[in-house]
Amino acid sequence: MAGVQFSSNISYGFSLEHSAGNRAEARTAPIASGYAANIGLGDPIIITSTGFVNAVTGDPDGQAIHGVFLGVQVQAADVFDVRVFRKNWVSGTVTRGAADAKAQYVPAKGNLFVARAASGQTITKALLGDLLAATPGAPDAYGNSTLSIDATSTPANAAAATVRVVDLVRDAAGNYVAFVVELVNAA
Repeated sequence: MAGVQFSSNISYGFSLEHSAGNRAEARTAPIASGYAANIGLGDPIIITSTGFVNAVTGDPDGQAIHGVFLGVQVQAADVFDVRVFRKNWVSGTVTRGAADAKAQYVPAKGNLFVARAASGQTITKALLGDLLAATPGAPDAYGNSTLSIDATSTPANAAAATVRVVDLVRDAAGNYVAFVVELVNAA
């Protein structure tokens, strides 16, 4: 994978780069009607002991991460009975008849993701193999994750980190613009 190149802007959050066996399969799990947290496209998620999708709230470093959010199918709470697919979950969304929404996500285990460095930080080749922390944020106005990787962090071990850098992404000019990472606490 060395020499990965992208010609367009890379968004914040995690986006799938490579899947074990070259077969990335989206999985589905419910989100409870009225769930009170925002989840953006590319945000890390957990699956609760009852099987529901929840956002990884606060600092994701050291938390078990089950996957990366791709979007959600919602049964609209109106008279038209419309099913809508959205790339984000808006906190407090109520579905028709309080039915659970169906979230789609890419499993964290066995997959590699592209992620940006925090604004203003420089990516260097010296970061290859390093454990790094993530900087979470609320989804933007378009429903995209604002999570970034802190290139200046130095977690002591995997239990305090979010990602391990396995490759770097270059733009057409040869500058490093993003990381290819594995989620170190993939569940």
